[in-house]
Amino acid sequence: MNRPTLVAGTILALSLAAGCAWQEGAVWSPDGRRIAWVRPGGALWLAELGGDADAVEVAPRGHSPAFLTSRRLVFLPPDGRGVQVFDVGGKAAGLVPPPEGGRYVWLAAAPDGESLFLLAAEGAAPAGRLWRFWIKAAEGLPRWEALTPEDVAAWNPALSPDGRDLVYSTVVEGNGKATEAVLWYLMVRAKRTRRLAAVRAAEGKVEIGLRAVWLPDGKRVAYGAASARSFHILELAGGEVRDVRLPFGPERSVIHAAFDPKGERAYLTTVALEGKAGWGLGELLLADGTWKPLAESADAPVGLRSFGPDGRHAELGPAGLRVTGAAGAAGGARVYPVSAGEFEARARELLAAKDTAGALRALAKATARAGSAFDRARLEYLAGEAHAVGGEARAAATALLRGFLDYPVQDVPLAEVRSRLAKLAAEQPENDALALAAEAADAEAAGRSATAARLYAELAGAAADPGCAAGALFRRARALLAMGQVSEAARGFLKAGGAEDFSQRDYALALVAACHLAAGRADLAREDLMRAKDCCPESLLAADCARLADGIGKTAPVAPPPATAASAGWKATALARVARRVVIGLAPAPLFEGGAARVALDRYTASRVLVEPPRGETREVLPAAPVVVTRLAFSPDGERVAFLAAPGMDREATHLVCLDLEGRVLNGRKADLADGSLESFPAAAGYAWGPDGMPRAK
Repeated sequence: MNRPTLVAGTILALSLAAGCAWQEGAVWSPDGRRIAWVRPGGALWLAELGGDADAVEVAPRGHSPAFLTSRRLVFLPPDGRGVQVFDVGGKAAGLVPPPEGGRYVWLAAAPDGESLFLLAAEGAAPAGRLWRFWIKAAEGLPRWEALTPEDVAAWNPALSPDGRDLVYSTVVEGNGKATEAVLWYLMVRAKRTRRLAAVRAAEGKVEIGLRAVWLPDGKRVAYGAASARSFHILELAGGEVRDVRLPFGPERSVIHAAFDPKGERAYLTTVALEGKAGWGLGELLLADGTWKPLAESADAPVGLRSFGPDGRHAELGPAGLRVTGAAGAAGGARVYPVSAGEFEARARELLAAKDTAGALRALAKATARAGSAFDRARLEYLAGEAHAVGGEARAAATALLRGFLDYPVQDVPLAEVRSRLAKLAAEQPENDALALAAEAADAEAAGRSATAARLYAELAGAAADPGCAAGALFRRARALLAMGQVSEAARGFLKAGGAEDFSQRDYALALVAACHLAAGRADLAREDLMRAKDCCPESLLAADCARLADGIGKTAPVAPPPATAASAGWKATALARVARRVVIGLAPAPLFEGGAARVALDRYTASRVLVEPPRGETREVLPAAPVVVTRLAFSPDGERVAFLAAPGMDREATHLVCLDLEGRVLNGRKADLADGSLESFPAAAGYAWGPDGMPRAK
């Protein structure tokens, strides 16, 4: 077999609209009993449409799936170095190696199961030579049949519903630029090719494109240019062409199109362009152009509708692949979630429909697939809601306590959890653990650390679940840390980390190290970090612990010297001093790009500004804020102070801050000063006082 070659040319984005890659819809087996689809991200899944079985993963990466028979699925691996075969109930195996040095970029199976159609390419371009491969060639006949000339680079082929014809496009170049895209009709059995249409590049644009989609009757094709805001439906027999306007502007791009079995409606999947998140699915009535939005999502993929041999359809939604009309499914639909996020979305759908048993089954599967403790905390709270809706008060309380205590480091706001705890505690006054948890959460939220520590200690003794008891000890240790009792907090974190049933023992053990480091025991901290890494090797914190251990002993940032100023006539003096305060930060996600330091320790973080009058008590104008203070000065009338501030302790001062002597912020937002972001304060390398008594940035 000759090796396919490509005409040198620009790689083009060929789709109905410019901007996004074309996506594949689900494919159906000839008997309509199975369906396969590629999830965004590349995993290939297969579902049996009868019964209650979940979908199964065929391959972690794959594309161009097609059913060769009702029980045999073929697809292409990511590198295109062969066709993979998956027998239902069996394993994937290789078949049909590509030409030497080439790869497959597209695959389709003939409906009779006797042959495969393949696009073989070289290099990175998704274009090449079209071939037909006979599964069982007659004696004396070759198994390979070239469908296009060796010097023609075919783009975006599509096989007709009956498997007899193909359409594909080619690109014409002039002066090194793509100037025209041509659509071709290939009659496979007759071995004849006919030019159908051509689209010239728009002025000033290099990218042009042409992709065709067959209508179900096999007598018409729809095609469109990448830069156009419409597509065309062409009658193959008579050549008649109808223009159909797209019902939206250039802010959206079509990434998939399908037609209903009668060919009367187009189902277009679109995504928003220019950085705007959003998938959408809509129905376009071809007769009059009526557009009906069907689904939309800000982030989860929706749409990619496809139709089965008996008229049923399947499409992606936030809860997974939804097959309408699946056999034995309530309401004529069956949903196939496969990821933790899809099972969670399915649980929310079932909970809204008051199907608490189904919601809890979906949540159990979501929890089994959840990748982080933070996801599992959210799922526990959702399970508590499901139990409550189902009238299972005790189970609801257990799930809520498990979410609150077994996952003390979480991204669910404490205020939201407090509200749920208080509600259930009022409904179940006999549940002592629930009452203690509600009271402790109130104290923690109010900053009453001593009370919170006492209540969490009681809760640890009252909790029946070992993981919840350890979580209560963790929360107690965190309250002690807020009170400055570093050594006692370290002992509490160590005890919590020793409980093997505790879901966040990795955080507990890492915080033991942070406490010892704060107490000046770098030797112990290094040992603690390595213990945390060894005890929890699969934890997201394992790499962080190793990095922190390597960093111990390195030079800590040096606190800047105090800044001082005196008012006119020496009515008062001001002093900016760095407070050597220990701050230990916890985060469910990495604190900075690169994935490190979900447990962070900072020993030099806060500056205070104090005003000392000749008589009377010293006044704190600026409580400890995570900024560096320089160029401190009073206003000419002595009623205000100004200074330059920088976020963090190791950066140059870049922002101008002005306060009155009561501590009120006069030129920015107090919250931005308190958190050190300084976003609302003017950038400045210096300043001078204006005639109105306010500083002016330089």
